[in-house]
Amino acid sequence: MFKILYPFEYAESVFQIDYNKLYNLGYRGVIFDIDNTLVHHGEDSTPEIDELFQITLADFT
Repeated sequence: MFKILYPFEYAESVFQIDYNKLYNLGYRGVIFDIDNTLVHHGEDSTPEIDELFQITLADFT
């Protein structure tokens, strides 16, 4: 049912993904799993992750 949400590509790091390219390919959103993926469980976001979100927000708006 939700197979469309399953990843079909993988990257070593979220910082290696070309978000502008994804937008140009027709993607209009990105889903991030923050807890235990981008930061350790229960920890606050890092400045690098905050910057990543600002960049992706700019690419997708």
